[in-house]
Amino acid sequence: MSIEQLAIAAGSLAVHEAQQPQPMINTGWIRVVILAFVASLVSGLSVVPLLISGDLSTEALMGTVNEMFNSLGVNLVVLLMFFQLLITITVIAIFRRFVDRKSFISLGLEFTHFKLDFVKGLFWGAGLLFSGFFALYILGFTSVARFDFNAINGLAYIVLFALVALNEEILIRGYVLTNLMDSMNKYWALVASAVIFMLMHLPNDNLSLIPLVNLFLAGIMLGIYTIHKGNLWFPIGMHFSWNFFKGPF
Repeated sequence: MSIEQLAIAAGSLAVHEAQQPQPMINTGWIRVVILAFVASLVSGLSVVPLLISGDLSTEALMGTVNEMFNSLGVNLVVLLMFFQLLITITVIAIFRRFVDRKSFISLGLEFTHFKLDFVKGLFWGAGLLFSGFFALYILGFTSVARFDFNAINGLAYIVLFALVALNEEILIRGYVLTNLMDSMNKYWALVASAVIFMLMHLPNDNLSLIPLVNLFLAGIMLGIYTIHKGNLWFPIGMHFSWNFFKGPF
């Protein structure tokens, strides 16, 4: 390519970038903070229908995750997570359109060329969990107490953990990590998003230092793919299969 052709190509790129709409707020981490504030205010709306119907008590709402789960049962938890995902998508889509001035799908939700990555994520999540289980089983640190199978409950759990994976990945690896990378080194953004992911799980039951460290490492592992491929389908698949086999199994 000649010098003239390079100059023309560079000029075309500069024009194209100039035509791209600029964010309403230029600093990525500020966009994240504002979204977190708005999302925390709005996310409470997901429990309103269950509180009005009486299916969820205020005591269960203020208790631990397991207490709320036991109070509602898996089917109502699925409904709750559906409302939560709907609210998350709505808030992020509004921010993406009017604050970031980019498309919602550009968060990393392009699926056409990433179907295989999603399948790989499913196998990685299951493989990591079962390798840990079998290692503990062979060494005599764990045992199988019983095995129950209920097809209806199994389907409900599939839907539940699909909703959870979509909700957390679109929020953390999608919006948070993507915007943090706009205002800092991508690896510092990865660490910051992993810390936020860890803090999100503080209401979990039986938390101690080791589970917190594991949550942080999980945030790093799920985010590495995103920062290098700009897509969410591998972490969505991995997040889903990890939760599904860790939960019902």
